[in-house]
Amino acid sequence: MARSVRCAAVVGVTCLVLGTLGLCLYNTLLYTFVTKMMVLQEGSFIFSFWKDIPIPIYMQFYLFDILNVEEVLKGGKPAVEQRGPYTYRELRNKTQLQFNADDTVSYVNMKRYEFVPHMSVGRENDTITTLNIPAMTISWWLKTQRAAIQDAAALGLLLAGEPLFFRRSVSGLIWGYPEPLLAAAQRFAPALVRDDKFGLFLNQKTNSTDGVYTVFTGLTDPEKFAYIYQWNGMTHLPYWKRPCGRVNGTEGIMFPPIEDTDKPLYIFVSDLCRSAYLTYEGPRYVGAVPVYRYILPREELQNGRGETACYCGDTCLQDGLIDVRNCHLDAPVVLSLPHFYLGNESLSKDVAGLDPNKMEHQIFLDVEPSARVGPDFVQYFWDRVVVKERAGQGGLAAAVSVGGALVLLTGSLWYCRRRKNSEDTETLGAHINEPPEETTPLLQT
Repeated sequence: MARSVRCAAVVGVTCLVLGTLGLCLYNTLLYTFVTKMMVLQEGSFIFSFWKDIPIPIYMQFYLFDILNVEEVLKGGKPAVEQRGPYTYRELRNKTQLQFNADDTVSYVNMKRYEFVPHMSVGRENDTITTLNIPAMTISWWLKTQRAAIQDAAALGLLLAGEPLFFRRSVSGLIWGYPEPLLAAAQRFAPALVRDDKFGLFLNQKTNSTDGVYTVFTGLTDPEKFAYIYQWNGMTHLPYWKRPCGRVNGTEGIMFPPIEDTDKPLYIFVSDLCRSAYLTYEGPRYVGAVPVYRYILPREELQNGRGETACYCGDTCLQDGLIDVRNCHLDAPVVLSLPHFYLGNESLSKDVAGLDPNKMEHQIFLDVEPSARVGPDFVQYFWDRVVVKERAGQGGLAAAVSVGGALVLLTGSLWYCRRRKNSEDTETLGAHINEPPEETTPLLQT
C-alpha cells in the first residue's frame, strides 16, 4: 500500500514537472513562432496584411453647426449642434517600398477616400454654419506680423468685407473648395498663402500621403517590430524643444511584443507632428478575442508639466489643448479631444451643446498581445482654430485669454473617428445612429 502511494506521488510530481516544462516550452515555441511570422519581409505571414490592409477602414466625420451666429456676434455664448457621422471608406496601401541594409523598410502610405451614403446621416452637399477659417487665418498672420508690411495693407482691405461665420458644404469643409478670399490674397502674399483652396483635409481625398516612413522590420530584433525609425528622413522633428520631437512609436496598427504592461505604448501621429503615449488600463475582449486595453492618460494633455512642458510654444495653452501651429506652416491650428474631453472644464462649459464623456470621446487602443495588431477602430483628435479678436467685431464671449492670444471656442468644430472592422457594411451601417454599448477606438493618424 505504501509503495503504491509512493509510486502515485512520484507519477504525480513527474506529471507536474513535465506539464510545467511543457507549458514553458509551449510558450517559448509559440513566442518564437509568432516572432518569426511577424517580420516585415516579402513572403512573411504578416507582410501582405501590413502592405495592403484587408480590413475595411471607415473615416467618420462629426461636424458642429453653429446655431446662434447673431447672439455670438453680440457677445453671447455659442450654441452648437453635432452633425454626423459623414462616413468615407479609406482605401490605403503602402507604395515605394525600399528594404534597407539596417533591417528597416521605407515606404509611403497612399490613401484615398470614397463617400459611403448608407453609413452617413446625410449627403456630402449638406451645409453647416462654421467659422470663416480662411479669414481668421489671414487675420492671425496680420496680428502676429507674419505678413510683410507692403502686403499687410492689401490683406487688411481684403478682410474688410469678410463675415466672421459662413455656411459651407460638408464635402467642401473636409476635402476643400475654391476660396475667393485665398485666391485674392495669394496674389499679394504668395509666400504666406500657398493655395487658393481651403479644406480641413485639403488635397487628401485622392492619392494622398503623409510622408515617408522608415520602420524596423523586426528581423534581427523582434522588440523593434514596426517601430518607426524615421519620418521624412528625421529621427527628431524641429517643431519642438528637446527632448520633445523624437519620432517614437509605431503607426498604431501593429506593435512589438507586449511583455510588460507597465510600459506605455507609443504611437507617432503625423497630423500632430509628434508621438503620444497610452497606458495600460486592463484586459478586455473584442468578440472572443482577448486584448489589452490602453488609454490616453490625462497627463498627456496637461500642458507645461512633466514630459509635455517642451511642447509649449511661447506660452502653454490650457489643459486639453495641443498647440500644433509650428508644424502646420504657422497656421492657427490647435487640437483637442472631442468635446474637450480631458480638457479644462471651462472649455466645454463656454459652449452650449458640448457633452464630453469617456464612453464616446476617450482615446483608447485594444491590442491582441501575441499578434500585436490593433483590431478595431481609431478615434482621432478634433481640430481647433486659434483666432485673435478682429477689429470692428467687438469682444467675443466665447474667447478666453491665453498669453495675449484669444482662443475662439467655437472654432472649426469638428472631429472624426476612424473605424476598422471585418463586419460587412450593412451591419456597420445599422448602428451609426447611436453608439454601441462598448466602443473600441484606437489612436491613429
